[in-house]
Amino acid sequence: MKLMIVESPTKAKKIGSLLGSDWRVEASMGHIVDLPTDQMAVEPQTYQLTYVASERGRSVISRLKPLVAEADAIYLATDPDREGEAISEHLKRYLRIERYQRVTFNEITETGIKAALAAPRPIDRRLVAAQEARRAADRLIGYRVSFPISTAAGQSLTAGRCQSPAVRLVVERQNEIDRFKVTDHFSALAEFENGSWTAEWQTKSFLQGDDEYILDQSLAERAAACRRFTVTAAAEKPVAKGPPAPFTTSALLQAAGATLGYPPALTQKLAQSLFEAGLITYHRTDNPNLSDDGIAAIGAYAEGQGWQLSEKKRRWPLPEGAQEAHEAIRPTHVEDREAGEDDKQKALYKLIWQRAVASQLADAVYKTVTLDLTADAGGERFHFRARSAELVKQGWRIVAADEKSDDEDEDESTNGRVPMLQPGTSVTATGGKILRKATKPPRRYTETSLIRKLEQMGIGRPSTFAAIVSNICNKKYVVVEKRYLVPTQSGRAIVGNLVGRFDFAEYDFTKDLEKRLDLIAEGRERYVDVIADLDQRLDVELGKLASVKPAHPCPKCGKALRLVTGKSRSFFGCSGYRDGCPVICENDNGKPGAVIERSDTPSEKQAAFAKRIAEENGLSLPEEVMASAKALSVWIDEALAAAPPRLASDKQREFIATLIEQNGLQPPAGWPDNVTSDVASAFISKNGKAKGKSKPARRRKAS
Repeated sequence: MKLMIVESPTKAKKIGSLLGSDWRVEASMGHIVDLPTDQMAVEPQTYQLTYVASERGRSVISRLKPLVAEADAIYLATDPDREGEAISEHLKRYLRIERYQRVTFNEITETGIKAALAAPRPIDRRLVAAQEARRAADRLIGYRVSFPISTAAGQSLTAGRCQSPAVRLVVERQNEIDRFKVTDHFSALAEFENGSWTAEWQTKSFLQGDDEYILDQSLAERAAACRRFTVTAAAEKPVAKGPPAPFTTSALLQAAGATLGYPPALTQKLAQSLFEAGLITYHRTDNPNLSDDGIAAIGAYAEGQGWQLSEKKRRWPLPEGAQEAHEAIRPTHVEDREAGEDDKQKALYKLIWQRAVASQLADAVYKTVTLDLTADAGGERFHFRARSAELVKQGWRIVAADEKSDDEDEDESTNGRVPMLQPGTSVTATGGKILRKATKPPRRYTETSLIRKLEQMGIGRPSTFAAIVSNICNKKYVVVEKRYLVPTQSGRAIVGNLVGRFDFAEYDFTKDLEKRLDLIAEGRERYVDVIADLDQRLDVELGKLASVKPAHPCPKCGKALRLVTGKSRSFFGCSGYRDGCPVICENDNGKPGAVIERSDTPSEKQAAFAKRIAEENGLSLPEEVMASAKALSVWIDEALAAAPPRLASDKQREFIATLIEQNGLQPPAGWPDNVTSDVASAFISKNGKAKGKSKPARRRKAS
């Protein structure tokens, strides 16, 4: 028996259907081990990571060990990226696999799997080291910086390698908006043939000095009153417009957000499902170019449809720092114009199909007409311009229209269909009007435009963009208001306390660290050197922070008071509780108020419950909170409200995996690693007694 191990049951089922009966394809359900949530888990000096197996991981290990012992050959076929490489390494280590083949595929098709099996390799330790360096850097920054920065700020804050620069971008954009002063100004529009086409006043000749806009309404009124015009210049020419590039991860997240209204996390989840079903190529990529096989497949399909192909092979420039490990995202079977399990998957698949196919078709061609016109009024000469573009050759537009962008102006005007007139022609306007305009502040970021900015700045990678945005929203550093990201008081506090004190909050430092992680993956940097440099830099910066006076000193001992917020109330507690200071104060509009007399001590049950919440959610539990039952109650309320929904138990996951395998069901949302207990319960309730299908036997819980 040949054993192949992949991440998810859906993927296992699809691959199993493509391989012969002598194969067994099993799922690891994602990572089988992880860093513990109650400690940093990074060893001093060596910077080795300490892993622990979760209850689910132990169950998977118990299930796979007998199969490993029985197998004649073992293939580790986790995803073709750093995360997948780390999962394969952990499978090898914890299942004690001595002989194995590491295989990867960019598409889950018979062709893709055959190609992968024909090119086995060892696990790439460089990729594993790069993944571990990212985890170590995140742990060092998060664990070492969060507590002291919270003490300095007087409230609970968390620092993050990519999270903090992302919040900074949102805060700085909001600051630009807050500082912006609106300038009202004017222009004018001349209407011809009862508005069938128009020309706009070109104001440049009336601007003086450094002026950018016309502020004189009477001048605009004179321009709008012009009726007799002379054509001074005319041009008619074809303009070719090429198609947009096939999707990278970042581009897909942006297009799905602008066109379909999908948040990044949903797009990532849908793309994962499409990949695992064998419908699209691997969806985590920074390469906007297709493989030769992909180009050939699309070309053959397009010719069969009678569509004109591009005369030359198209190549798009790579983003700075791109790894180019995988081709752009495309359908694996281009002849399937519709695919997916539900409407959301189908809509995303259609977007991917259109973009990939359009990329190989001929340019769209427009006939553009531009007229320059002048009119004299009151001894002044006014210049106007009219321009129109008419599609005369569809090219790639036969399959894809222009997509929306988060940055488009909603009120962008058009001049209508402008006729081609010869210079010297006199033309009379049938009307005119003043255009009242106002300068606009920069737009707030949306989730997708923030991802575009992060990519442009070299912060984050295709596999982490969606998680970065979700993280800063979940931690309430930013909130979404009508699709736009708005910083909260906590978001402003984290930026105000990090910028100028810590290098990791600087954009260039974060970008350079990301590059060093890439160099580890290429074997040009050593894991220990990169992490040691970061750790030593944190030593220096934390040393400077120690001399910073707390925002709210305790009235009794002088140490920092920290704000603790719950559902119904909030208070300030002293961080010096470990040294015996019991002070807590009322919250007086964000500042410490009167000292609260307290003598209540938490019960053992309450304390144990709070510790369990902290451990399960990776939260810090301040000592000053543990000193008071009332304070601890507030903390518990806050933690439960802010914590992500409780994940499904291993027992629920085992049962769901059996249901999926036996009944061919679509996995529930978040499957396998992020499915919540509530979603799991609903899925089991709905499918546990599938009509006409055998009821799956419950698997015995691994010991």
